[in-house]
Amino acid sequence: MAKELCATMELANERVRFRAQVEGQSPISVDYVPPLGDGQGYTSLELLLISMGSCLGTGIKAIVEGRMKKPVRALSVRASGTRREAHPTSFESVRLALRLDAPGLEPAELEGAIRAAEGNVCPVLAMVKGNTRLDISYELNG
Repeated sequence: MAKELCATMELANERVRFRAQVEGQSPISVDYVPPLGDGQGYTSLELLLISMGSCLGTGIKAIVEGRMKKPVRALSVRASGTRREAHPTSFESVRLALRLDAPGLEPAELEGAIRAAEGNVCPVLAMVKGNTRLDISYELNG
């Protein structure tokens, strides 16, 4: 049976700022830049970048520590996107730069973990793949 996830968004002002929340979690503010919004929260595209980067990071950590049995001492992801000029101004490309400190992990192993995360481990990347060009790079220390 499919698991349903649910989030609620409620208009928080007279413009376009929303109070968004998933049950059991702290609310966040979602807004848009002026003049439509007040710039008092994350934009939807910023949240998508956060989702893509954290999903990749989670997948890599699970693969390296879980499947490969190698410790991850540090991990960070920087996500950046290039928006289209015409509407809808969605991302035409997204760059995910992974920095990983995992003693004993070889570059070829990390490349395999990235392919697995991108291919069938990370649901967020799977959803955007094919619509948006993804460029994933890495820096491996340790």
